Amino acid sequence: MNTTFSDNTVLRIFTNDSFQSDDVRVAAAVVKSSAEYLRLFTEEAVALAIRQKKETGEMVDSRDLERVKEELKESF
Repeated sequence: MNTTFSDNTVLRIFTNDSFQSDDVRVAAAVVKSSAEYLRLFTEEAVALAIRQKKETGEMVDSRDLERVKEELKESF
């Protein structure tokens, strides 16, 4: 799976001496967790839209993804 967020990028940025304080390390962990949550949320939205459309034999389009994202937001 392709991703625009990688642990190596975060590691490279935060190995600089100016990024060694505890609060910056906590911030880095939060950024990493947020990116992972967004990735999982998006995967689930796409998978749900595809499952719903497969049941009817229809094609998935962007409106379906928007509807599913709203459904998932309500369930979280």
